Amino acid sequence: MPELPAEVVDHVLDYLHDDPQTPAACALAARVMLPTSRFHRFGELVLNGRCFGRLKRLLDAAPDLAPVVTSVRLYFSPMSIRAPLAILSQLPSLSSLGIGTTHMMDRSFIQNVSLVPAYVPHITSLYLLGPQEAGSLELISTLSSFKSLKEIALWGILLKPGEVLEESLQNVAPPLGLRCLKFRGSECAALVGRWLKAHVFHVRLESLHVNTRHHFDVEQFVGLSALWSDYIKDLDLIHLICLGARLVTIFHCQPSENRENCVFRFAFDDMYNEDNRSLPWISDILTQLSSPRLRRITLSLIVGNVDLHFLNSECAVHDLSSACFNEMRVLYWESIE
Repeated sequence: MPELPAEVVDHVLDYLHDDPQTPAACALAARVMLPTSRFHRFGELVLNGRCFGRLKRLLDAAPDLAPVVTSVRLYFSPMSIRAPLAILSQLPSLSSLGIGTTHMMDRSFIQNVSLVPAYVPHITSLYLLGPQEAGSLELISTLSSFKSLKEIALWGILLKPGEVLEESLQNVAPPLGLRCLKFRGSECAALVGRWLKAHVFHVRLESLHVNTRHHFDVEQFVGLSALWSDYIKDLDLIHLICLGARLVTIFHCQPSENRENCVFRFAFDDMYNEDNRSLPWISDILTQLSSPRLRRITLSLIVGNVDLHFLNSECAVHDLSSACFNEMRVLYWESIE
C-alpha cells in the first residue's frame, strides 16, 4: 500500500471503532495498521461462558494482545466466576470492568463480585449490571474493596429490606479516588450517597449521571442531590417520564455554586404532540441552574422519529431564549432531535 504517515492511518482506522470485523481485516492487510486495529478490535470485550476458553487460547497463542484490552463486560454463570477472573488477571491494562450474570436475581451475585479485587485490584471503573438484589452493608463493603475506583455505575441493583445506621457506614472506608457515580434503575443511589457523605473529608464527588425512568428513580435523585449538590461539578440527567414540575422543585431546592457542566436528555410521551406540556417548564429548570462557574448546558430533546420542525413544539424550543442565561458564557446545543 502507498506509504502514509502512521498518524493518518490511525485517524482513518479510528472511524472503524464500532465495526469489529473491519479492524480484523485491516490488521492482516499491513503491519502499519496492526496496532490501531488491535486496539479497536480487542480494546473492549464482551465475554460470556462460551468466550472464556477462546480468549484463554488466544492469549496463550498471542500474549502481546493482553496489554491491548482495557475494558471488559463480563457475564458469568453463578458457579463459575473464578475461572473467568483468572483470565482477567492476565490483562495488565484492564481498567474498566462491567459484571453481570446469566441468571437474574442471583443470590450470590455480590458475593462473587467481592472476589474480583483479588484478581484485578487496579480497576478504576466498575459497572454492576442487574437486575440483581443485594444487602445494603454487603453492597457497600464490596464496593469499598475496590481501592482504585474512580467511577461506580450501578444499573438495576435492588436493595434487600433493612435500614443501615450511619455508624455502620462510617466504619466502611470508600475508595479515596472516587469521583463519578452513575445510576440507572437502582434503589441504592441514596444509600451510596449517604455512605460517601459520611466520608466527605476523604472523598469528593465531581460527576453524577442519573437515568430517571420511574418515580422511585426521581426520589433517589432527590436524596442524592440533597447530599451532594454543593460538590457536583458535572451533572448528567436522562429523564424519560413526565414529572416536569417535580424536577423544577428539585433544582429550585438544590442550588449549587460549583456546577460547571450540565447535560439533560428529555423524552416524554407528549413531546411530539402539538399541545405538549413538557417543553415550557424546561426553561424554568435551566434558569435555576445558574452559578458563577456554570459554563455549558447540553440539552437533548428525544422525540423518537418525529421531526420537531413539523410540529408546534418548535415554538416552545425557540422560547428558550438567551435571556434565560445571563450568567452563562456559553450555551451549547448538542442536539434537538
